[in-house]
Amino acid sequence: MRSRTFLAVAASAALLACSDIHFETDATYRAPRGGFDLVIHATGVVPAGADLAAHATADVHVAPTSHGRGFDVRATLPTTAGAPRIADLIRDAGYDAPAAELDEANVVVDLALRGSKATLVQGQTKALQVVSVRFRYQ
Repeated sequence: MRSRTFLAVAASAALLACSDIHFETDATYRAPRGGFDLVIHATGVVPAGADLAAHATADVHVAPTSHGRGFDVRATLPTTAGAPRIADLIRDAGYDAPAAELDEANVVVDLALRGSKATLVQGQTKALQVVSVRFRYQ
């Protein structure tokens, strides 16, 4: 009886390890010199056996911390041909952010799309400040 229970538990664990992982990431980054926050809600699937997602979407809200206008954009993975980079949209909205913040804005959105192993957390950014990062899995 004990061996059957052990086998059932082992088989269940093996199946879970071989299953796709559905993730949700909520992350907020602050551009102190550019005067905006990036609020990212990314969802996707990391295929069984992979480290990173190949297909995901992210709803990104750019919010002013002092002045300016906020806006929303959806990013996808794989990227759509001709889709604007988040930095270009931030610049077009009138934010006067240094190149380092704009470059890192592109990076944090792209990495959030790839799942928790890629998402930048406290201590991993150079130009942007990490306000919060939260992961959920299904």
